[in-house]
Amino acid sequence: MAQSVKSPSTAANCERKGASEEIFLASLGSKNPQERAEAFRQLVNDLERPLFGLCLRILGSRAAAEDALQDVFLTIYCGLPKFRGESSISTWAYRIATRTAMRQRTKANSWTEIDDEATQSTGPTSDDVVESRLVLSTMAKLPAKYHVVLALFAIEGLTHKEIADILGVPEGTVWSRYHSARKSLMERLTSHDEGRG
Repeated sequence: MAQSVKSPSTAANCERKGASEEIFLASLGSKNPQERAEAFRQLVNDLERPLFGLCLRILGSRAAAEDALQDVFLTIYCGLPKFRGESSISTWAYRIATRTAMRQRTKANSWTEIDDEATQSTGPTSDDVVESRLVLSTMAKLPAKYHVVLALFAIEGLTHKEIADILGVPEGTVWSRYHSARKSLMERLTSHDEGRG
């Protein structure tokens, strides 16, 4: 069976996010516009790659993911005055990115072919790439509520609690969706393997 496909920079970005979020929150109240702008630039630098990866995996197209990412950062920038700090900035940003990408996916009302970048494998062999592509392509065909939970957990490496915060649902709902998604994914992959054999 396929290995978990993790974004290579997720762990490193998560470690850096904490520090930049603290600086950003401190700068948010600054009266100096240059200080606020620099803090926002740093936040964008820290979150751009993981949020782009999430949008890419939900939407399957680099162009669509880039459009979604622009909307995400515009929403974050415009929403900053209303940010209450009830969650971390990164959790809030993931929530915005997830909802933005899901809204765009729903508007498109169809699934496009997955870009190669959406299926980058951590393994060096072409078999790994083919297997990763199959897993992600099959994931994309799952109902949206399952697809998103799998993408956030298995690919982005978030915890069930973080996913619950992002989706605005109880943690038990995330567990339930995750197990249902894994079961459905396994069934679809098994039927695919049986169809080839």
